Amino acid sequence: ALLLPAAWWNWVKAWSKSFTFVAPLPCRSRQVGCQDIQRWASASYGHSGASEQHTLRGNQQVPRIVAVGLCASDGSVAPASARDADALWNEGVDHYFEGRVSGDPSGALPILHASLDLDGSHAARHFFVGALHRTQGDKEEAVRSWRAAIAADATYVDPYIQLASHFEHEADFQAARMVARQAVEAGACWADEWQRPGFFLPGLESKAWWCADDFPWAVKLEAVAPDIQSELFAFNQAHGHDLQHWSSVGNLGIDAHDAKLVSADGAWQYVRLFNDVGNTVEGAAHAFPLTTKQMEHILPEAVELARSGLGEILLTAVKPGTQIAPHCTTNNFLLTCHLGLVCPSGARIRVGSEPWKSWADGQCLFFDDSYEHELVNEGEHTRVVLLLRFWHPDFPDELKPTAPALHSLAENNLYRNIWIP
Repeated sequence: ALLLPAAWWNWVKAWSKSFTFVAPLPCRSRQVGCQDIQRWASASYGHSGASEQHTLRGNQQVPRIVAVGLCASDGSVAPASARDADALWNEGVDHYFEGRVSGDPSGALPILHASLDLDGSHAARHFFVGALHRTQGDKEEAVRSWRAAIAADATYVDPYIQLASHFEHEADFQAARMVARQAVEAGACWADEWQRPGFFLPGLESKAWWCADDFPWAVKLEAVAPDIQSELFAFNQAHGHDLQHWSSVGNLGIDAHDAKLVSADGAWQYVRLFNDVGNTVEGAAHAFPLTTKQMEHILPEAVELARSGLGEILLTAVKPGTQIAPHCTTNNFLLTCHLGLVCPSGARIRVGSEPWKSWADGQCLFFDDSYEHELVNEGEHTRVVLLLRFWHPDFPDELKPTAPALHSLAENNLYRNIWIP
């Protein structure tokens, strides 16, 4: 457990009455129930009219505090009010922080729910409760709380993002699109129900597929495809055509979340250019001197992005029988290009609601992978493309220095989960 001076925690609790921090810490168990509410009410009003009931949450019966009025010292009953809800909420936040240090923070949930029963108008509070339920593994209650947040404020962005992400992880893409459609109609976020990145910058042109004519450098890239193919074949000749020397998606912590996208009997592999991070073969990035030289000449900005870790320039291979499940990337300020190198029949890709497309040797496909997209290879041979990510043409130059921070926020889910309302 993380142990910090009491004075420090008192400052954090006071500061955080307007903010949230829900990332889990290893703690010992602690239970907080109705008695905590009654102690708080007794100290404030003399005695409490709050009572404990049990409600079914998920598959468990959890204590639910029902505030029926607080009794003042003279016996009169103070009506349940927003002020009472705020006091309960602050008490719940105190218990949350205590639980983070010394026990189970879920003990704060009955108090927080009691506050929301008195005043359910705070969307951010519903959202925080949902995030806390999620950290406790109660997905059903998390979804219920996030929906309550939307009901309280239909323009509040965060619950839409969490709900869509939840349904994507559950492979319920119809439900994810319904959430996104609701967000678009409310003007909360996103521009299309098929485009659901964790970080969305309004004002950028939104479409699933882009034309090669939109990017003058596409002609130059396609012209050097034979050089890239030659180095690819030489690399495989030296190390084996079974691609055992290629790295598998998901073998690094940074892309571990992508491993679950690959069908059990499939393989999605890569060779990373411009740095060797994650490459199985040491020096693999240096085995393509013509390719790297051409990239530096044709697409210096994309190379800079790849070297910074924000973008990527990879050779990617999808073996026969592989399915890559639908997914959306984390932001909409980068676009993706695939240059076909080995393109067998039966390999195809869907982006958004548009028809499926296939690759062709020496030709580029451009798309926005913040749109829901999926791949299949139903052919008899491995499909190989050069994949690169580059700036969306509408992304302002003055924002580019901030892009790594925005990307990290989306990747780590930080900007939605660090504040307690």
